[in-house]
Amino acid sequence: MFDQEMKNQEISFARKFYGQHGLETKFWNYKVFDVIENPDLTSKEITVLLDKETAMETGIFYGYLELSIFTNDRLTNAQKRELEMLLNEMVSTIPGSL
Repeated sequence: MFDQEMKNQEISFARKFYGQHGLETKFWNYKVFDVIENPDLTSKEITVLLDKETAMETGIFYGYLELSIFTNDRLTNAQKRELEMLLNEMVSTIPGSL
């Protein structure tokens, strides 16, 4: 479904929420920058990578189902502790995440 042909195509996201006038819908359209195929996935999953500024400005994803962070193997213990602290701060701001 999401193969190399998706590159440079437009993909749309929608979010439903309760606003001032009841249930409202907001749409966002983005151009697909790249498609990375993962042979380890057994289902038809899609992972969206979005820069922090866009995510914060648009509110496109309020919360998340899963968060993956990849680091290099040479993190010091201090860097690991700092990363854990930052992740705990981030997760604690999402209702129902703890």
